[in-house]
Amino acid sequence: SYKNYFRSTDGQAWTQVDTSGYTSFSTNSITALTTDGAGTWWFAQQCRIYKSTNDASSFSLYHTISGCGEIDDLAYTNSTLVALANGVAYTEVAANSSADFSTGTDTGGSGLKRMAAANGRVVCVNGKAARYFDVSGKTVSNLDTSDNYPQVDGSDITGQCIGTDGTTWLVGCIGGHIVRSTDNGETWAVIVSDLSSG
Repeated sequence: SYKNYFRSTDGQAWTQVDTSGYTSFSTNSITALTTDGAGTWWFAQQCRIYKSTNDASSFSLYHTISGCGEIDDLAYTNSTLVALANGVAYTEVAANSSADFSTGTDTGGSGLKRMAAANGRVVCVNGKAARYFDVSGKTVSNLDTSDNYPQVDGSDITGQCIGTDGTTWLVGCIGGHIVRSTDNGETWAVIVSDLSSG
């Protein structure tokens, strides 16, 4: 059977959307989802990106990134769509009707799986890596690969998820730790340690 998605306009009632007519859509998992906040949405399945311009009522195939393996995450900022696959960041002007993600920027971190974005800054995390760069259309700049996570009790921490409101950046880590950045991912501090222990 096909992998479907669910859509809600109020966060309470959800409707399953039929994807059986989508080009090249398969039973593989949908691995990423993002929006511009103004009615356009994108999701990823394997190396394919699907786009909706009607508030996710329906999608069509937007682009296939050749040889990327699998897209791990998508993000939108500064009118730019960013696709992260095996540590490589692919970028495109989000408004372009004909996408070209043929050239990617290697972040130097093949384990990077999750990212958040705001104000043109993208921060990627996974494992013991936290790397950032700036985007504007197809241009990637200010790539930092210093992996500047703090330690907890003298040990490295492992980031699993990330979120931002555009000012504060939080990373949830294995072991119940949460680290925070207030300078767009350039430095981090532990604000919660071993949440699982209460």
